[in-house]
Amino acid sequence: MLAASKRGDLKEIQSLLQQKDIDPNEKEIHSGSTPLLFACFHCHFEIVQLLLNDDRVDPKVTNQIGRTPFWWACRKGDIDIVKFMIDHPKVDINKEDNNGWTPLIASCSRSLEVVELLLANRRIKRINFEKFNK
Repeated sequence: MLAASKRGDLKEIQSLLQQKDIDPNEKEIHSGSTPLLFACFHCHFEIVQLLLNDDRVDPKVTNQIGRTPFWWACRKGDIDIVKFMIDHPKVDINKEDNNGWTPLIASCSRSLEVVELLLANRRIKRINFEKFNK
């Protein structure tokens, strides 16, 4: 599933999700990335939709540096994926990575549209710059 998610192979992901013994939260050995994280990183919107609609998929699972799939969608500036994920009940839109960077911070250098979308959401926590000045 990891390879299919990287490639954007929607049909293979659909087939694999039908198998109940498949772990859709399987982590890649080196990075700790999951199929959902790869789909967000590579901007495969249809795969993100498919995976998030499967109750077994946990969007809060992080890679080795603490980044979630939503963090990567924001960093990549993929407005369609961010719009789809932002109101999903299982998605933590404020989860910091291991360096203290939130999805909002990650989006600042990529997409004004994503930054504006995040700032318009009442659940988004504002950036506390004090912790970066230490």
